[in-house]
Amino acid sequence: MRTPRNKTIVMKLRFWLKLHKVNKAGTAPISVRLTIAGARAEVSADLRVFPDEWDQATQKVIATRRTPSVVAKLNDYLDDVEAEIRTARKDLPKSERTAARVAQQYRGEAPPEPICLLTALEKMLAAHYRHANQHTLPNFERAAVLLREWHQQRTTRPSILAKHTFTDDLKKDFTAYLLQRMSPAGVRTYRIALSAMWHRAGIYAADDKPFAGLKLPKHTVKQRASLSKDELICLRSSPLPSYQHHARNLYMACFYLHGSRILSVLQLRWKDYDGTRIRYQAMKGGPLKSVVVGAGLQAILNEYTDRRPEAFIFPYLPADYFSLSPQERHKKAKSGVTAVGFHLRKACIALGLPDNIHPHTARHTMARMTVEANNGDIRAAQHVLGHTNYRQTEAYVRSMLTEEVDIAASNVYDSL
Repeated sequence: MRTPRNKTIVMKLRFWLKLHKVNKAGTAPISVRLTIAGARAEVSADLRVFPDEWDQATQKVIATRRTPSVVAKLNDYLDDVEAEIRTARKDLPKSERTAARVAQQYRGEAPPEPICLLTALEKMLAAHYRHANQHTLPNFERAAVLLREWHQQRTTRPSILAKHTFTDDLKKDFTAYLLQRMSPAGVRTYRIALSAMWHRAGIYAADDKPFAGLKLPKHTVKQRASLSKDELICLRSSPLPSYQHHARNLYMACFYLHGSRILSVLQLRWKDYDGTRIRYQAMKGGPLKSVVVGAGLQAILNEYTDRRPEAFIFPYLPADYFSLSPQERHKKAKSGVTAVGFHLRKACIALGLPDNIHPHTARHTMARMTVEANNGDIRAAQHVLGHTNYRQTEAYVRSMLTEEVDIAASNVYDSL
């Protein structure tokens, strides 16, 4: 099969008469429209004719007022204009062959100063993303920092990183630089962040993907594990160093508070505790939840002595947390969750427990043990966790359901 020509370098030319610009003498100018990859530019042919002298179908001057020899000279002139425009396109590097750039080359205009991709990132972060989703901003900021660090390592003197100089070879080198520091999933995230900012800045068109064709190695995500009853008892009762001890306490608090999310537990203050119950907002925008403090959770609370009403129960967030901006609160909360996850994982490794434990998996552990304690009834776990749909709970205990399906099918086969 014939390979189609690259649409990014094919140029279409069309002469047309601008009838809306007829002068007092009755003549209208002829213009040339250039189209490359769907983008258009326009240059003047420096020729005016009467409307009845122009045939738009053939894009030629016809002999209605002038002699055939004069008409032939005018059409030869238009052919020369077309040839000069195509020569201007040919003289440009392939990366610069846009309609606007070809028009500038034909007119003899100097090319515009190239836009630095790094400067564009800084402007977009300042003008838009700092006021957008606070969960998106950290990844976008980090993507800009990584690109700048890579660029500084490659250049011995200050230079700009323009679109036409950011070639495929440099994109491959940048991707390899990222793969040395993170998983393929992380590389994909940061490349998407860079593309999104450049698209919004107008440097790349919406359908122009800067990193298209640069494939990443496959990455298998290791699923977070929930703990069995014996593993949970081991984690709860084993002596641990200070930081791991506090991380374990936070994990167990998430478990005892009906499998609450880690961020909700981090934000608990002593004024939320009345001696028998803890009342707090378990979900953003949701109703207040009231949980009885049992013996297990009470033992954890007894370890913390700073019981001022406004003080946090678990000292991971700064005292002025609620007076910070939403962006700063998000950063502090993310930092706290990361610290808890790091020390919790170290504790699990030291105790011989699964190493893919995260504070949020206390929620999975609660779901698992609730289903086990209620003869496989998912609805009980659904209400404990506060899920609106049982399918959310089913995703937490899918591995357990798989075992139950195998047992049920085995019972049918045995009965035969």
